[in-house]
Amino acid sequence: MKHIMVLVLMLVLHWPLHDHIYIPSQHSSSIAPIIQEKITYSMISNPDGSFGYVIFINGTMTIKQEWVPAIQGIHGFNNKTDAEKMSVLMVNKIINGDMPPAITLEEIDSLNITL
Repeated sequence: MKHIMVLVLMLVLHWPLHDHIYIPSQHSSSIAPIIQEKITYSMISNPDGSFGYVIFINGTMTIKQEWVPAIQGIHGFNNKTDAEKMSVLMVNKIINGDMPPAITLEEIDSLNITL
């Protein structure tokens, strides 16, 4: 089985919360080349008190998600933990070559994200 990543936390001055870095430990040639890139994500605070996240590949913002994907309406995540669970899923999808990554209601439910 392939090892996907090692999670490392680091503070970033321009973000009020932590930046997270994924560094692949091992990979096979069948994994998308994107895993050789530096993928980071950060939680963001929305003006209404909810949360979202941004994902960077090699320092370039690739995804900015201010609301819960795949649901009707525009609602941010109720807490940082839920936003982080979703951002980790998105990073895993990117590493596995799913671009653009899509989220289903079943995945939201499986992560126990509060709606």
